[in-house]
Amino acid sequence: MRQAPRRRASGFTLIEILTVLVIIGIVVSMATLSLGNNAEGQVELEAERLRALIELAKEEALFDAQELGIAFWQNGYTFYRMEDQQWTPVEGDAELRPRTLPEGLSLSLELEGLEAELSAIDRQRKRPQVFIMSSGEVTPFRAELGTGETYVILKADALGNLAFAAPAI
Repeated sequence: MRQAPRRRASGFTLIEILTVLVIIGIVVSMATLSLGNNAEGQVELEAERLRALIELAKEEALFDAQELGIAFWQNGYTFYRMEDQQWTPVEGDAELRPRTLPEGLSLSLELEGLEAELSAIDRQRKRPQVFIMSSGEVTPFRAELGTGETYVILKADALGNLAFAAPAI
């Protein structure tokens, strides 16, 4: 009698599967570390966004001959427009819409060398703290944006010049 030829089992061995899982784990860990919660990068991104939005608001105020303003609260800011002698939040503008900072980031604001009191309820503020005039002038301010350890300082002078300042050590 003839025996049927043995078929070789197809598939992967346990060692091969475990090796692949270890390699995948290492790659995922490295990707997570490089893309993880980079607080410094997030602070810089939000500070640059604020600077760019203020520049945009200055241009809009200049070209549309209208007064704009910014109300800051502890974890965000809202742009306002002067309409009929009243400050109203800017609506229908994708860029100048109200902004809430990502979790863990906060704002502080100095006006004329005095720290402005900001809290979460300031989001309902009816009047901006920083004014952007149709002439291009801006209320001088110093905004500090960051986490407990990492922060960026954005300063504006009366002529509307914006600059990042080095933190005082």
